[in-house]
Amino acid sequence: HTLQERLAGLSHKHFLGYLEAGEDSHLGNYLLRKYLKGKSLLELLAEKQTLNTMDLLDTFIQACRGLNILRRKGIVHANIKPSNILIDDDYQILLCDPNPALNPSAMKNSAPVCGDPAYMSPELLQDQNAQHSCDIYSLAICMYECLAANPPFTGASPTQ
Repeated sequence: HTLQERLAGLSHKHFLGYLEAGEDSHLGNYLLRKYLKGKSLLELLAEKQTLNTMDLLDTFIQACRGLNILRRKGIVHANIKPSNILIDDDYQILLCDPNPALNPSAMKNSAPVCGDPAYMSPELLQDQNAQHSCDIYSLAICMYECLAANPPFTGASPTQ
């Protein structure tokens, strides 16, 4: 099974699944994601700036549960950032949009990893092995941003 097929078959209350995976002669490989009524953590932070302690714990405990199901399936998300942490109307947290360029079975990038450098682990920035610890690093960056209202590292270039 390809990663796209594995993601299309993945169903968990803390991961926004896909309806189908396929290939189109014009678009190439694609994943059709389910629709979620709600907002992203990025949108929530734009409204509130920071999260209080209880909301922070609730949000990231649920996000960790989503990451754990991916880990158990051998999938490295490699694209954790506030816009990929979704919140439905009942405050259920769902992760979405893992990096499909990653080959999780080999735990080595099969193509350049795409993502937001502000949330990427040093290993991903240096195009080294992508491991589940990269996702934990990115989640910790998101947690910091929820407390401090901005990411911990900013630089003139993605690698600074």
